Amino acid sequence: MINYIQEIKDALRVFHPNMKEELLDVYALLVLVKGVNVTLEDVHDAWSVWKNQHRPDHWSLIPFEELKPEVQGLDQKYVDTIRIVSTIYRQASEDRKSLDSSHPTGYTG
Repeated sequence: MINYIQEIKDALRVFHPNMKEELLDVYALLVLVKGVNVTLEDVHDAWSVWKNQHRPDHWSLIPFEELKPEVQGLDQKYVDTIRIVSTIYRQASEDRKSLDSSHPTGYTG
């Protein structure tokens, strides 16, 4: 059985199969803490934390509002993915809770 973090990372990987493992980690965190409310700025900040470890001199490591609009928009596909995965994850979590509560003892083992 895999843990909930790995489930989220695996779901993100379906949409972005070549994404680096450490970037999946920070995007998984966004699924959990921002969910459907994630913004382009959130994704840029998460990417920046990751990129700083690999290329601290990268030209895009500047605050989101200083990026050109066309560069800001490049992360829309990741925003969309995080929102989709968050919706799926939340629904699956609610379904599990519903199954647990329908069992007379709450035990599903």
